[in-house]
Amino acid sequence: MNVAERKAALRLAMRERRRQLTPEARCDAGERLAQVLLAWPVLGPVEVLGAFLPMGLEIDTGPFCERWLAQGRRLALPRVEDDGAAMSFFEVRDTGRDITLGKFRCPEPRVPACAPVDPAELPVILLPGLAFDREGWRLGQGQGHYDRMLGAWAAAGLDPVRVAVAYDFQVVAEVPADPSWDRPAHWIATPGGVARAGGA
Repeated sequence: MNVAERKAALRLAMRERRRQLTPEARCDAGERLAQVLLAWPVLGPVEVLGAFLPMGLEIDTGPFCERWLAQGRRLALPRVEDDGAAMSFFEVRDTGRDITLGKFRCPEPRVPACAPVDPAELPVILLPGLAFDREGWRLGQGQGHYDRMLGAWAAAGLDPVRVAVAYDFQVVAEVPADPSWDRPAHWIATPGGVARAGGA
């Protein structure tokens, strides 16, 4: 199989694994992830964090985001722009009031109520995905929003710390990747802990 076919097969497998999780298991994973991230020293000095809220059966980052805000820290979440291709971050102060469902049924900041955030203000961003490997390669949903955004940031000289966020089973032996396009994570955070990725 070529890279595209391998990615498609892995997407199907990971989506099925997520569907098998009980609501209780998903809730527990989100709580444990929040504890792991809030105790992680790398986030200690961070004032503004780029994160995300879960789409569908993605691991629940809601508990972490709520506790981050409760600490008086700033939270920026992504929004797909009206052209359907570009993605930008906006500051969210309340993960209930400030959120709406976007183009892809993904929780996004309400605009213009939420102000845009300059990517230069984001020293760390959390990355969603269907699968990651220990080298940091990421398998996304297939729309390419994060890869395009990160590529544009890199061209502008911006290189935030990229943290893959996933269930433990989403860390696999190998993710098919195209280094000319895909952007690896520097770290991988799961309910089981945080590990440095080898390829970034």
